[in-house]
Amino acid sequence: MTQKSEMNLLQNNRRPTHVTITTSDVIITLDDGSKISNPIDWHPWLRDASSEQQQDYKVYAFAIYWQQLDEGLDIEGMLRGIRPRYPQLTTED
Repeated sequence: MTQKSEMNLLQNNRRPTHVTITTSDVIITLDDGSKISNPIDWHPWLRDASSEQQQDYKVYAFAIYWQQLDEGLDIEGMLRGIRPRYPQLTTED
């Protein structure tokens, strides 16, 4: 998707309607029928969640939120292909 089409998507207020999670991707269906996706590995909190947790989401105007996981996806960030940054956990031996 080009930057111009991304801006059109946001300006036309196309909203997310559905989430599909596969072993490789998170796919968001928008209200015009188009789809956007990111690799599931970009979202380890979602990849590692149970199927029940993955299916328990709430759709907002420009985001999807998983209350059980206390995490969400920003639609604009997905459109721009921005890879989320999560703090690296360190373990002590």
